[in-house]
Amino acid sequence: MRRRDFITLGGAAIAWPLAVTRAQEAGRTARIGVIIPRSAPAAARYVAALKDGLQQLGYIEGRTLIIDWHFADGNYDRLPAIADEMVRAGASLLVVAGTTPVMIINRAITVRPIVFVGVSDPIGAGVAQSLARPGGNATGFATAHEEAYARKSLEFLKEILPSASRVAVLYNPTNPFNVNFYHQVQHTAIALAVRIDAIDAQNIQELDTVIAALSAKPPDGLLVATDPFLAGRVYEIVTATIQQSCRRCSDSGSIQRLVD
Repeated sequence: MRRRDFITLGGAAIAWPLAVTRAQEAGRTARIGVIIPRSAPAAARYVAALKDGLQQLGYIEGRTLIIDWHFADGNYDRLPAIADEMVRAGASLLVVAGTTPVMIINRAITVRPIVFVGVSDPIGAGVAQSLARPGGNATGFATAHEEAYARKSLEFLKEILPSASRVAVLYNPTNPFNVNFYHQVQHTAIALAVRIDAIDAQNIQELDTVIAALSAKPPDGLLVATDPFLAGRVYEIVTATIQQSCRRCSDSGSIQRLVD
């Protein structure tokens, strides 16, 4: 997880536009908007990493910088309105995490620069023209690895559990790269003689239903696509899948250690 903390920090620090610096040079406190797809508790370590990195650059929240925070908790319907409110409040730029949130906000906001992190494929998502020259008003860090990640995930699961014949794939159907992840796993499963069960969830209600199904009939293995909403609920997902098959891990302390 520390690597992801670094990516969260690095994306904001390296791609930091001049708008914030110019605001300070003009004699006013700079202001930015930060939109995180997870809940506040789930995003705590990322928030700490971002604040620490900004402080190292001389931007201290409450003194030299005002930060408007929004934790979406997987609910993306209001993201365009939230971003617009931040701009109206005077945000010089927006920092946005996750592929789906960036796609939504990039379509809605064109009057402020956007720094993105955790985007699987910014070119395919339509937020960059190329990796070398993003163009437009968005730039940041890319993690274009979905195809290889999907293949290796299933191969690795089969390697550590050769008897696995039924594997579930949990993904967010609103995230196009999650859909691609699922299709790549399906393709790999043919050669490995593994049956794939597709389960999808894009909000808390749907995920509750999925978790209940996993608890009632756990698969041999579970692959979870890299999606901000699903990542924010990793504790519930892991708990549901291991409690049925590992008595010694059923206490909350052991489960938390596995999640960490």
